[in-house]
Amino acid sequence: MKYNLIIGYQLSEKHLEFPTARIFVNRVLVDEFLCDNEESTEITTTCTNQFDVSGSGGYRQKYLRTETYNYLIPKKFKVYELDSSAWPSKGELTIEVINNKSNYNNGFVSKHSIVAFNPLFLIPKDLLDDKETMYRIMNHEAWAGYKRILRSSQERCRWPGLSFYTGKNTDSDSAVERIRSGGNFNIEFNVVKKHGVFILAPKDIAVKGILLVETFFRAWYQHYTKQVFSQNSKVAFSRDVKVHDQVRNMNLDISIDEKSSNK
Repeated sequence: MKYNLIIGYQLSEKHLEFPTARIFVNRVLVDEFLCDNEESTEITTTCTNQFDVSGSGGYRQKYLRTETYNYLIPKKFKVYELDSSAWPSKGELTIEVINNKSNYNNGFVSKHSIVAFNPLFLIPKDLLDDKETMYRIMNHEAWAGYKRILRSSQERCRWPGLSFYTGKNTDSDSAVERIRSGGNFNIEFNVVKKHGVFILAPKDIAVKGILLVETFFRAWYQHYTKQVFSQNSKVAFSRDVKVHDQVRNMNLDISIDEKSSNK
């Protein structure tokens, strides 16, 4: 199977020269390049939630909530096409950064020269190019969130990989530190097979259960495909029953609507 490895990269506080990044998959060199990007770009995604709450005595309340999420990502990213036919069931991705020099003056650091890789995604090529299947995956994540059938996000491995933006219920500082650093450094991730596909995961997180597809990925996918879309949810339930029964009997209609104008 063919996979796309996607790596965004950005340098902050450059000193002297651009650092060099080397990408290895299962200890095989994939590429070496200069981290010559110092610019960001903003991406966005919108979701609209319509709620219809009914109850005894003629009670009924309807309300609409629209949320827009904006994120900064590196302006440049690399996309590699990889053949997984010879990969072991558990492999690794290694990123090595060299020639990353900070500026020291009288014992103080005036420029830290920090390299960040955001996002790091590993996606089957056929899936990345299949918008309809991608939309179904995103909609299932929203459905499962309403139905509360999934464990908390802290315990779930993110798909299709890592980014700075891990959601409000997770340790975002830890996530950021995994994929950025100053000086010369190596970062390593597991590449393991789960649900029939290879998954990119931090070394300290077990890949188990249902994977987590975060809001950030919806924004990134719009940016990548240059197709603007909105995820819309219609939720109806009765307030007269216990919370567990509200969830079980909830009527849900979740869809993704493409906009006519492209980015």
